[in-house]
Amino acid sequence: AFGADAPSLDASMPDDAPSRDASALDAAVEPDAFVEADAGSDAFVSGDAGPSLPAITDPTPHLVPASADGHDRLYDVVFAPDSSFYVVGVRAAGTDAATNDFETIVGHFTPSGDLDTSFGTGGWFVSNLAVGLGGEIARSLDLQSDGRIVVAATVEHVAVGADPRDRDVAVFRLDTDGTLDDTFGTGGTVLLDLSDGEAIPAPGTGYAADGAWNLVIDGTDRIVVAVQVKRTGATDTDFGLVRLSPNGVLD
Repeated sequence: AFGADAPSLDASMPDDAPSRDASALDAAVEPDAFVEADAGSDAFVSGDAGPSLPAITDPTPHLVPASADGHDRLYDVVFAPDSSFYVVGVRAAGTDAATNDFETIVGHFTPSGDLDTSFGTGGWFVSNLAVGLGGEIARSLDLQSDGRIVVAATVEHVAVGADPRDRDVAVFRLDTDGTLDDTFGTGGTVLLDLSDGEAIPAPGTGYAADGAWNLVIDGTDRIVVAVQVKRTGATDTDFGLVRLSPNGVLD
């Protein structure tokens, strides 16, 4: 049992328990060692007899633009058995969030880090899952046993008269060639409206709505999505888990 019925811990020490000699502890600590850090430097521990640290060389990033001149944001990466890897995120046509609608992107890269141009269109699957302004965020993806790619995203709630801040959860699946798999859900996508969004009253700010944060696939290819849901009768959000069958049916 764990919790209130769990046994209490005995804080007493038996008389024959081993003890540490304080002088041995002192000897184990280099008395001249210190932590040095200042603005613009890396923190490190040094001492009179310590080894010298190698020079730190800044890495050169491998830049792969997903849009011509807009914001590109990648949120997750997953490796395939052949050491190639898939990434997921969003892109926009420009840098003004007030006027640019984000699109979901999934890319495939070779083990050497080159874009696999045989995947999707030029290496990318691109889709505006829901029309809105900056609300679409694809945060997670995973692979099923046959290599098909499943993605979870937060998307704008699209309905007549809907608050533009309201959100839903979308899960979609791609074939290994980067095309939408229309055998999954409805036309390749499962849309989950888990709660009705609501503005947070003053003195609070913001809007409480659904959202997707992570996705994993279990050993039988079922899909589990970690979500946030607006709590009934309140304006805060609770966490939730949603499980789908391998083909996108709510389990």
